[in-house]
This record gives sequence, structure tokens and C-alpha cells, in this order.
Amino acid sequence: MKIMVSGTGKTHTIQIVRDSMFLQKSQTQFYHYISTPSLFPHQKDELELRKYRTKLHSMIQTAVKNCPHAVFVIEEAHLMNVKLLEGLRPFFDSVESVEGVDYRKAVFVLVSNIGFEGLVDLAHNYYLEVCKLRKLFESQFHCFSTA
Repeated sequence: MKIMVSGTGKTHTIQIVRDSMFLQKSQTQFYHYISTPSLFPHQKDELELRKYRTKLHSMIQTAVKNCPHAVFVIEEAHLMNVKLLEGLRPFFDSVESVEGVDYRKAVFVLVSNIGFEGLVDLAHNYYLEVCKLRKLFESQFHCFSTA
């Protein structure tokens, strides 16, 4: 079963998290939304990739220096080049400090559609099983039906 559905609530969920953390909600300077396709369009070019990595490091470092609880949402993380994703590793480690900045209180949310198809299949199969059980129940216990 191949279903590609938008509107699963990823963006809404992220907004709820953001709004619960910051009084200014979307106006806060401590919430950083990173759209992979628009911010990193030329990931196949090694030179561009190095520039992106430097830009991302600088953005994260500056933001966390200003607010240890900064939130970074990386939309469509599955489209990020592996080298760019690996560049985030120092920020995820549990070490006390990277270049004098502590990242352990910062929040990183990587949003992806990978695995979505499997979840839809799982829900669909569950639905089919419930339908079978309902038909079985109705056929076995029709005398209890109020219809």
C-alpha cells in the first residue's frame, strides 16, 4: 500500500512545543526553523556542503550562546546530506562543552517523512483486523443486536 498524505500534524505538533516553551510564540528569537530544501539546495557540491556545514554550526553556536534553551527544528531532515547531518553530532553529544558552549539544554527536532508509509500500513492493517473481529462478533452474537 503506497499512501503519501500530508496533514499528519508534524508542523502543528512543533508549533505546540514552541508555543509552550516561549511566551512570544512564533515571534521569539530563540526558535529556529530550518527548511532543508530551501536552506541547503546544493548539497551534491562538496564546496557548498562545507559552506552549509559552517553556516549551520555558526547559527547553532550563536543561538545557544544567546539562549541555552534554543529550539532548532530541521524540516525534511531526510533530505539532508549525511555529511551535513554528521556535522550536528557535536551538538547532540552529552559533553559539557563544545568550544565553550553547553548544548545539553538546547532542543533539536528533526522532522522527516521516513517511516510514515510503515505507520500508515500498520494503522490500515489494524483497522482491517478490527473490521474482521466486528463481523465475527456480529455473526456470532446477532441475537444481542438491538438493530
